[in-house]
Amino acid sequence: MNTVLRTEIAKITTYEEMDELITVVKAQQRLVRQSKSQNVKATLYVGATVSIDNSDHLGNKTVETGEIVKINRTRAVVKIGEDMYNCPFGMISVKTDATPKSDRDEALEALETLKQFNDGV
Repeated sequence: MNTVLRTEIAKITTYEEMDELITVVKAQQRLVRQSKSQNVKATLYVGATVSIDNSDHLGNKTVETGEIVKINRTRAVVKIGEDMYNCPFGMISVKTDATPKSDRDEALEALETLKQFNDGV
């Protein structure tokens, strides 16, 4: 962390100042997350091969590879193996070797996958 920032934080002497700092940090954290999600969403397309980064509460990290089936407002439906998962954009990263499919192929595959998804629900 920046030493100037650490110095300024060390000058905090009251709970009111600490609460204000926490409020500001949380607001900035929310903006950073939203920005990351928007950047990821802009790179997603149906049929894209993606990596899903998943960490549990113990810090164990797993990475799964799947394919985008549907893109919603804040999440994407990702097919991993035979299973479908509703993943937030913050967990998704597009593999760089993926190339977009034609609109027709993309629509046909999405329709077929959504039929399978709806049959399973």
